[in-house]
Amino acid sequence: MACGFSPNFASLLVFRFIGGLCGSPGLTLASSTIADLFEPGRARGVALFCYYSMPWLGSVLGPLIGFLVVAEKTWEWTQWVFLFIAVPIALPGLALLRESKQSILDKRASRARQMSMDERKDSRGLLSRIRDSLATVPQYVQSSLLRPLSMLFTELIVGLVCLYAGFNFGLIYALVIVFPDIFAAAYSFNEVQQGLAFLGLIVGCILGPALLIADGELIERKKRGRVDHEKQSSTDKLSPEVRLHGAMIGAVLLPTGLIIFAWTARPGISFLVPIFASTLITLGALTIYVSTSAYVVDVYGPRYGASANAASSISRYTLAAAIPLFILQMYDGLGVGWATSVLALCAVIMLPIPFCFYRWGPQIRSRCKYQTE
Repeated sequence: MACGFSPNFASLLVFRFIGGLCGSPGLTLASSTIADLFEPGRARGVALFCYYSMPWLGSVLGPLIGFLVVAEKTWEWTQWVFLFIAVPIALPGLALLRESKQSILDKRASRARQMSMDERKDSRGLLSRIRDSLATVPQYVQSSLLRPLSMLFTELIVGLVCLYAGFNFGLIYALVIVFPDIFAAAYSFNEVQQGLAFLGLIVGCILGPALLIADGELIERKKRGRVDHEKQSSTDKLSPEVRLHGAMIGAVLLPTGLIIFAWTARPGISFLVPIFASTLITLGALTIYVSTSAYVVDVYGPRYGASANAASSISRYTLAAAIPLFILQMYDGLGVGWATSVLALCAVIMLPIPFCFYRWGPQIRSRCKYQTE
Protein backbone atom coordinates (compact mmCIF):
# COMPACT_ATOMS: atom_id res chain seq x y z
CA MET A 1 0.00 0.00 0.00
CA ALA A 2 2.76 2.44 0.96
CA CYS A 3 4.55 1.91 -2.36
CA GLY A 4 1.46 3.14 -4.19
CA PHE A 5 1.49 6.36 -2.16
CA SER A 6 5.25 6.98 -2.53
CA PRO A 7 5.87 10.63 -3.49
CA ASN A 8 9.31 9.95 -5.00
CA PHE A 9 11.68 7.20 -6.11
CA ALA A 10 13.67 7.17 -2.85
CA SER A 11 10.61 6.51 -0.71
CA LEU A 12 9.50 3.81 -3.16
CA LEU A 13 12.84 2.03 -2.68
CA VAL A 14 12.52 2.26 1.11
CA PHE A 15 9.01 0.82 1.14
CA ARG A 16 9.96 -1.96 -1.29
CA PHE A 17 12.89 -2.84 0.99
CA ILE A 18 10.55 -3.03 3.98
CA GLY A 19 8.11 -5.17 2.00
CA GLY A 20 10.85 -7.57 0.95
CA LEU A 21 12.27 -7.73 4.48
CA CYS A 22 8.89 -8.57 5.99
CA GLY A 23 7.90 -11.00 3.24
CA SER A 24 11.10 -13.03 3.04
CA PRO A 25 10.62 -15.19 6.19
CA GLY A 26 7.53 -16.84 4.72
CA LEU A 27 9.41 -17.78 1.56
CA THR A 28 12.23 -19.32 3.59
CA LEU A 29 10.37 -21.08 6.40
CA ALA A 30 7.41 -22.57 4.54
CA SER A 31 9.34 -25.53 3.14
CA SER A 32 10.58 -26.50 6.61
CA THR A 33 7.04 -26.16 7.97
CA ILE A 34 5.85 -28.57 5.27
CA ALA A 35 8.65 -30.95 6.27
CA ASP A 36 7.42 -30.72 9.88
CA LEU A 37 3.83 -31.50 8.91
CA PHE A 38 4.31 -34.28 6.33
CA GLU A 39 6.39 -37.45 6.32
CA PRO A 40 8.58 -38.10 3.25
CA GLY A 41 6.36 -39.43 0.48
CA ARG A 42 3.45 -38.49 -1.73
CA ALA A 43 1.78 -35.97 0.62
CA ARG A 44 4.98 -34.03 1.25
CA GLY A 45 5.81 -34.09 -2.45
CA VAL A 46 2.45 -32.63 -3.50
CA ALA A 47 2.66 -29.93 -0.80
CA LEU A 48 6.21 -28.95 -1.77
CA PHE A 49 5.47 -28.97 -5.50
CA CYS A 50 2.50 -26.64 -5.03
CA TYR A 51 4.36 -24.36 -2.64
CA TYR A 52 7.52 -24.01 -4.74
CA SER A 53 5.46 -23.30 -7.87
CA MET A 54 3.66 -20.29 -6.42
CA PRO A 55 6.57 -17.79 -6.51
CA TRP A 56 7.11 -18.67 -10.16
CA LEU A 57 3.46 -18.34 -11.05
CA GLY A 58 3.36 -15.02 -9.24
CA SER A 59 6.46 -13.79 -11.08
CA VAL A 60 4.93 -14.37 -14.52
CA LEU A 61 1.31 -13.64 -13.61
CA GLY A 62 2.27 -10.27 -12.13
CA PRO A 63 3.38 -8.69 -15.43
CA LEU A 64 0.20 -9.87 -17.16
CA ILE A 65 -1.96 -8.26 -14.48
CA GLY A 66 0.33 -5.23 -14.38
CA PHE A 67 0.07 -4.52 -18.10
CA LEU A 68 -3.71 -4.86 -18.01
CA VAL A 69 -3.97 -2.57 -14.97
CA VAL A 70 -1.66 0.10 -16.40
CA ALA A 71 -3.65 0.09 -19.64
CA GLU A 72 -6.71 1.25 -17.67
CA LYS A 73 -5.28 2.88 -14.51
CA THR A 74 -2.07 4.48 -13.23
CA TRP A 75 1.02 2.57 -12.07
CA GLU A 76 0.00 2.99 -8.42
CA TRP A 77 -2.82 0.54 -8.99
CA THR A 78 -0.29 -2.21 -9.73
CA GLN A 79 0.62 -2.04 -6.02
CA TRP A 80 -2.91 -1.80 -4.69
CA VAL A 81 -4.34 -4.65 -6.79
CA PHE A 82 -1.88 -7.09 -5.25
CA LEU A 83 -2.67 -5.69 -1.81
CA PHE A 84 -6.31 -6.59 -2.40
CA ILE A 85 -5.20 -10.13 -3.31
CA ALA A 86 -2.65 -10.59 -0.50
CA VAL A 87 -4.68 -9.42 2.49
CA PRO A 88 -7.53 -11.98 2.19
CA ILE A 89 -4.91 -14.72 1.84
CA ALA A 90 -2.73 -13.58 4.76
CA LEU A 91 -5.43 -12.97 7.37
CA PRO A 92 -6.56 -16.63 7.71
CA GLY A 93 -2.92 -17.65 8.07
CA LEU A 94 -2.37 -15.22 10.93
CA ALA A 95 -5.41 -16.61 12.72
CA LEU A 96 -4.95 -20.33 12.05
CA LEU A 97 -1.24 -21.13 11.71
CA ARG A 98 0.55 -22.43 14.79
CA GLU A 99 4.11 -23.47 15.64
CA SER A 100 4.89 -26.86 14.08
CA LYS A 101 8.59 -27.48 14.82
CA GLN A 102 8.77 -30.43 17.19
CA SER A 103 11.89 -29.31 19.06
CA ILE A 104 10.28 -25.94 19.89
CA LEU A 105 7.07 -27.62 21.02
CA ASP A 106 9.07 -30.01 23.22
CA LYS A 107 10.96 -27.12 24.84
CA ARG A 108 7.73 -25.26 25.52
CA ALA A 109 6.17 -28.33 27.10
CA SER A 110 9.25 -28.97 29.24
CA ARG A 111 9.36 -25.36 30.41
CA ALA A 112 5.66 -25.41 31.24
CA ARG A 113 6.07 -28.57 33.32
CA GLN A 114 8.96 -27.06 35.29
CA MET A 115 7.18 -23.83 36.15
CA SER A 116 4.70 -23.82 39.01
CA MET A 117 1.43 -21.97 38.78
CA ASP A 118 2.77 -19.27 41.13
CA GLU A 119 5.83 -18.70 38.96
CA ARG A 120 3.65 -18.18 35.93
CA LYS A 121 1.73 -15.45 37.71
CA ASP A 122 4.46 -13.46 39.43
CA SER A 123 7.24 -11.33 37.99
CA ARG A 124 9.92 -13.93 38.72
CA GLY A 125 8.37 -16.18 36.08
CA LEU A 126 8.49 -13.32 33.60
CA LEU A 127 12.14 -12.60 34.40
CA SER A 128 12.92 -16.28 34.01
CA ARG A 129 11.37 -16.32 30.56
CA ILE A 130 13.31 -13.19 29.58
CA ARG A 131 16.58 -14.82 30.70
CA ASP A 132 15.72 -17.96 28.74
CA SER A 133 15.01 -15.88 25.65
CA LEU A 134 18.32 -14.01 25.92
CA ALA A 135 20.17 -17.28 26.42
CA THR A 136 18.87 -18.54 23.08
CA VAL A 137 20.18 -15.54 21.09
CA PRO A 138 23.59 -17.13 20.27
CA GLN A 139 21.83 -20.33 19.24
CA TYR A 140 19.46 -18.31 17.05
CA VAL A 141 22.36 -16.52 15.35
CA GLN A 142 24.08 -19.85 14.74
CA SER A 143 21.04 -21.62 13.28
CA SER A 144 19.44 -18.74 11.40
CA LEU A 145 22.40 -16.73 10.11
CA LEU A 146 25.61 -18.75 10.16
CA ARG A 147 24.38 -22.26 9.37
CA PRO A 148 22.83 -21.36 5.96
CA LEU A 149 26.11 -19.76 4.86
CA SER A 150 28.07 -22.73 6.16
CA MET A 151 25.85 -25.17 4.27
CA LEU A 152 26.07 -23.08 1.10
CA PHE A 153 29.86 -23.38 0.97
CA THR A 154 30.51 -26.75 2.65
CA GLU A 155 27.65 -29.00 1.49
CA LEU A 156 28.06 -30.14 -2.12
CA ILE A 157 24.34 -30.83 -2.51
CA VAL A 158 23.32 -27.41 -1.19
CA GLY A 159 25.98 -25.55 -3.17
CA LEU A 160 25.17 -27.07 -6.56
CA VAL A 161 21.40 -26.98 -6.02
CA CYS A 162 21.66 -23.31 -5.03
CA LEU A 163 23.68 -22.55 -8.15
CA TYR A 164 21.27 -24.38 -10.45
CA ALA A 165 18.07 -23.16 -8.77
CA GLY A 166 19.42 -19.63 -8.56
CA PHE A 167 20.22 -19.59 -12.27
CA ASN A 168 16.75 -20.82 -13.16
CA PHE A 169 15.06 -18.33 -10.84
CA GLY A 170 17.12 -15.47 -12.26
CA LEU A 171 16.38 -16.68 -15.79
CA ILE A 172 12.65 -16.23 -15.26
CA TYR A 173 13.21 -12.69 -14.01
CA ALA A 174 15.33 -12.04 -17.10
CA LEU A 175 12.51 -13.19 -19.37
CA VAL A 176 10.00 -11.05 -17.46
CA ILE A 177 12.19 -8.01 -18.16
CA VAL A 178 13.00 -8.62 -21.84
CA PHE A 179 9.69 -10.12 -22.99
CA PRO A 180 7.86 -6.82 -23.56
CA ASP A 181 10.71 -5.32 -25.59
CA ILE A 182 11.21 -8.48 -27.66
CA PHE A 183 7.56 -8.81 -28.69
CA ALA A 184 7.14 -5.05 -29.18
CA ALA A 185 10.16 -4.95 -31.52
CA ALA A 186 9.47 -8.18 -33.43
CA TYR A 187 5.66 -8.08 -33.65
CA SER A 188 4.69 -4.47 -32.78
CA PHE A 189 2.68 -5.62 -29.76
CA ASN A 190 0.89 -2.94 -27.73
CA GLU A 191 0.84 -2.95 -23.92
CA VAL A 192 -2.11 -5.33 -23.59
CA GLN A 193 -0.64 -7.74 -26.17
CA GLN A 194 2.73 -7.62 -24.40
CA GLY A 195 0.98 -8.68 -21.21
CA LEU A 196 -0.84 -11.50 -22.99
CA ALA A 197 2.51 -12.78 -24.31
CA PHE A 198 3.19 -13.92 -20.74
CA LEU A 199 0.48 -16.56 -21.12
CA GLY A 200 3.12 -18.95 -22.47
CA LEU A 201 5.13 -18.57 -19.28
CA ILE A 202 1.98 -19.00 -17.18
CA VAL A 203 1.06 -22.24 -18.97
CA GLY A 204 4.54 -23.60 -18.21
CA CYS A 205 4.11 -22.74 -14.53
CA ILE A 206 0.81 -24.65 -14.46
CA LEU A 207 2.09 -27.69 -16.35
CA GLY A 208 5.20 -27.96 -14.14
CA PRO A 209 3.56 -28.99 -10.86
CA ALA A 210 1.04 -31.13 -12.77
CA LEU A 211 3.95 -33.07 -14.33
CA LEU A 212 5.68 -33.46 -10.96
CA ILE A 213 2.53 -34.62 -9.18
CA ALA A 214 1.89 -37.17 -11.96
CA ASP A 215 5.47 -38.42 -11.59
CA GLY A 216 4.92 -38.72 -7.84
CA GLU A 217 1.80 -40.82 -8.43
CA LEU A 218 3.77 -43.20 -10.68
CA ILE A 219 6.45 -43.54 -8.01
CA GLU A 220 3.84 -44.37 -5.36
CA ARG A 221 2.26 -47.00 -7.60
CA LYS A 222 5.63 -48.64 -8.18
CA LYS A 223 6.29 -48.55 -4.45
CA ARG A 224 2.95 -50.20 -3.68
CA GLY A 225 3.65 -52.86 -6.30
CA ARG A 226 7.04 -53.56 -4.74
CA VAL A 227 5.45 -53.82 -1.30
CA ASP A 228 2.87 -56.30 -2.59
CA HIS A 229 5.41 -58.50 -4.38
CA GLU A 230 8.24 -58.36 -1.83
CA LYS A 231 6.03 -58.10 1.30
CA GLN A 232 7.93 -55.04 2.50
CA SER A 233 6.60 -52.55 4.98
CA SER A 234 4.41 -49.92 3.35
CA THR A 235 6.07 -47.33 5.61
CA ASP A 236 9.49 -47.77 3.97
CA LYS A 237 10.76 -44.34 2.95
CA LEU A 238 11.54 -43.52 -0.64
CA SER A 239 15.05 -42.44 -1.53
CA PRO A 240 15.36 -38.63 -1.81
CA GLU A 241 16.78 -39.11 -5.31
CA VAL A 242 13.33 -40.00 -6.68
CA ARG A 243 12.54 -36.28 -6.38
CA LEU A 244 15.01 -35.61 -9.19
CA HIS A 245 12.96 -37.20 -11.99
CA GLY A 246 11.37 -33.86 -12.84
CA ALA A 247 14.72 -32.06 -12.69
CA MET A 248 16.23 -34.46 -15.22
CA ILE A 249 13.33 -33.85 -17.61
CA GLY A 250 13.54 -30.10 -17.05
CA ALA A 251 17.29 -30.08 -17.60
CA VAL A 252 16.65 -31.16 -21.20
CA LEU A 253 13.56 -29.00 -21.80
CA LEU A 254 15.18 -25.76 -20.60
CA PRO A 255 18.02 -25.37 -23.15
CA THR A 256 15.73 -26.74 -25.88
CA GLY A 257 13.16 -24.02 -25.20
CA LEU A 258 15.84 -21.33 -25.00
CA ILE A 259 17.33 -22.27 -28.38
CA ILE A 260 13.90 -22.33 -30.05
CA PHE A 261 13.03 -18.96 -28.54
CA ALA A 262 16.42 -17.47 -29.48
CA TRP A 263 16.01 -17.99 -33.21
CA THR A 264 12.25 -17.76 -33.72
CA ALA A 265 11.40 -14.49 -31.92
CA ARG A 266 11.69 -12.41 -35.07
CA PRO A 267 9.50 -10.94 -37.82
CA GLY A 268 8.40 -13.50 -40.39
CA ILE A 269 7.88 -16.27 -37.83
CA SER A 270 4.55 -16.52 -36.02
CA PHE A 271 4.56 -15.13 -32.50
CA LEU A 272 3.01 -18.43 -31.38
CA VAL A 273 6.34 -20.22 -31.88
CA PRO A 274 8.38 -18.18 -29.34
CA ILE A 275 5.40 -18.22 -26.96
CA PHE A 276 5.38 -22.03 -27.22
CA ALA A 277 9.14 -21.98 -26.59
CA SER A 278 8.56 -19.84 -23.49
CA THR A 279 6.24 -22.57 -22.19
CA LEU A 280 9.07 -25.10 -22.57
CA ILE A 281 11.45 -22.71 -20.80
CA THR A 282 9.28 -22.20 -17.73
CA LEU A 283 8.26 -25.86 -17.67
CA GLY A 284 11.92 -26.87 -17.66
CA ALA A 285 13.11 -24.20 -15.24
CA LEU A 286 10.24 -24.78 -12.82
CA THR A 287 10.61 -28.56 -12.71
CA ILE A 288 14.34 -28.16 -12.09
CA TYR A 289 13.81 -25.68 -9.28
CA VAL A 290 10.92 -27.50 -7.59
CA SER A 291 12.48 -30.97 -7.87
CA THR A 292 15.90 -29.96 -6.59
CA SER A 293 14.37 -27.91 -3.76
CA ALA A 294 12.16 -30.84 -2.70
CA TYR A 295 15.25 -33.07 -2.91
CA VAL A 296 17.12 -30.80 -0.50
CA VAL A 297 14.21 -30.82 1.97
CA ASP A 298 14.09 -34.63 1.88
CA VAL A 299 17.87 -34.89 2.31
CA TYR A 300 18.20 -32.50 5.26
CA GLY A 301 14.78 -33.00 6.85
CA PRO A 302 12.95 -30.75 9.30
CA ARG A 303 16.04 -30.06 11.40
CA TYR A 304 18.30 -28.59 8.71
CA GLY A 305 15.84 -28.14 5.83
CA ALA A 306 15.07 -24.52 6.74
CA SER A 307 18.79 -23.66 6.80
CA ALA A 308 19.33 -25.33 3.43
CA ASN A 309 16.34 -23.49 2.00
CA ALA A 310 17.65 -20.21 3.45
CA ALA A 311 20.93 -20.80 1.63
CA SER A 312 18.95 -21.43 -1.55
CA SER A 313 17.00 -18.21 -0.98
CA ILE A 314 20.26 -16.27 -0.71
CA SER A 315 21.42 -17.49 -4.12
CA ARG A 316 17.98 -17.23 -5.76
CA TYR A 317 17.20 -13.69 -4.80
CA THR A 318 20.76 -12.45 -5.18
CA LEU A 319 20.72 -13.57 -8.81
CA ALA A 320 17.14 -12.36 -9.28
CA ALA A 321 18.25 -8.91 -8.09
CA ALA A 322 21.53 -8.88 -10.05
CA ILE A 323 20.30 -10.08 -13.45
CA PRO A 324 17.99 -7.09 -14.10
CA LEU A 325 21.03 -4.82 -13.76
CA PHE A 326 22.60 -6.09 -16.99
CA ILE A 327 20.10 -8.22 -18.92
CA LEU A 328 18.71 -5.39 -21.08
CA GLN A 329 22.22 -4.24 -21.99
CA MET A 330 23.12 -7.84 -22.83
CA TYR A 331 20.15 -8.19 -25.20
CA ASP A 332 20.81 -4.77 -26.76
CA GLY A 333 24.44 -5.65 -27.38
CA LEU A 334 24.12 -9.26 -28.57
CA GLY A 335 20.62 -9.33 -29.97
CA VAL A 336 17.83 -11.71 -29.03
CA GLY A 337 19.34 -14.74 -30.77
CA TRP A 338 22.83 -14.68 -29.31
CA ALA A 339 21.88 -13.33 -25.88
CA THR A 340 19.35 -16.13 -25.39
CA SER A 341 21.87 -18.63 -26.77
CA VAL A 342 24.31 -17.57 -24.03
CA LEU A 343 21.64 -18.41 -21.46
CA ALA A 344 21.06 -21.74 -23.22
CA LEU A 345 24.80 -22.49 -23.01
CA CYS A 346 24.73 -21.85 -19.24
CA ALA A 347 21.77 -24.25 -18.97
CA VAL A 348 23.68 -26.92 -20.92
CA ILE A 349 26.74 -26.55 -18.67
CA MET A 350 24.59 -27.18 -15.57
CA LEU A 351 22.49 -29.93 -17.19
CA PRO A 352 24.47 -32.85 -15.63
CA ILE A 353 23.81 -31.73 -12.02
CA PRO A 354 20.52 -33.61 -11.39
CA PHE A 355 21.78 -36.68 -13.27
CA CYS A 356 24.92 -36.79 -11.10
CA PHE A 357 22.90 -36.48 -7.90
CA TYR A 358 20.53 -39.21 -9.09
CA ARG A 359 23.46 -41.54 -9.78
CA TRP A 360 25.79 -40.72 -6.88
CA GLY A 361 23.42 -39.05 -4.40
CA PRO A 362 23.57 -41.79 -1.72
CA GLN A 363 27.37 -41.68 -1.64
CA ILE A 364 27.35 -37.88 -1.43
CA ARG A 365 24.74 -37.91 1.34
CA SER A 366 26.80 -40.35 3.37
CA ARG A 367 29.53 -37.69 3.59
CA CYS A 368 27.21 -34.84 4.59
CA LYS A 369 28.30 -32.93 7.67
CA TYR A 370 24.72 -32.26 8.75
CA GLN A 371 22.38 -34.97 9.93
CA THR A 372 19.95 -36.18 7.27
CA GLU A 373 16.60 -37.90 7.46
